[in-house]
Amino acid sequence: MKSFFRSFTKYPPTCSWSGFVVNNDPEQEDLEVGDQSSFHHCYFSKNVGYAKAVNHAVSLGSSDVVGIFNADIEFTERSIDQCVQALQSNDEWGCLGPRQVDSRGKMTAGGIFGSNSRPQHRGWKARDSNTFEDIRDDSVTVAGSALFIKRAVWQELWECSTYRRACQEFGLGCSGVLLETPLFYEDTFACFHLRNHGYLAVYFGPSIMVHKYHKSVRKNGLSVAQEKMKESRTIFRNVCGSMGIQSH
Repeated sequence: MKSFFRSFTKYPPTCSWSGFVVNNDPEQEDLEVGDQSSFHHCYFSKNVGYAKAVNHAVSLGSSDVVGIFNADIEFTERSIDQCVQALQSNDEWGCLGPRQVDSRGKMTAGGIFGSNSRPQHRGWKARDSNTFEDIRDDSVTVAGSALFIKRAVWQELWECSTYRRACQEFGLGCSGVLLETPLFYEDTFACFHLRNHGYLAVYFGPSIMVHKYHKSVRKNGLSVAQEKMKESRTIFRNVCGSMGIQSH
């Protein structure tokens, strides 16, 4: 999280903004880092999951564009401004995700295309190159580690009666647009739902961010994560099925 704040301080957005950091079951160091940041800091005493934490943070803000980031994201020069300006430039675009690389310059998000039933990650772990500098609004989904979405679209999706009924049907919380699963599929569902409302999900290659992929998952144990992922996939499929959205 320290590198996240360092990069944000070095490359802040020029637009007006308000930031919120939410800690799940934090250690003392996490609390100290959050308190020392320029963001509003809140935390849950237990791990309520990524989706619920993000949904809570979004509810606290009011900006026209919402930016959602993992703690292991690092920004680069103008990366935030480029994404915000691009998303606001097109009425059909509902959400947008930048190009992402790991600390060695290998792709961790180069676009996810194909179909709902067969999404395909382009260039996974390939060396970054100008191939990935393009702009594609035919994305199936974008990587939730760095995701921008229009607040008006967020509100529309959250108020969707079909979504709310599906959450109620399967005993899920519904505090926001991210599906409240134990681990993963939160962002995938949000993009599927967004596209089902007629908006486009955009891969935006001109903007680049660093994502230290799976750092938090490795810290908390792969075997536990795998079990949670299986449960999350079942929830994801059930909710999509109930809403008439094709899934994988």
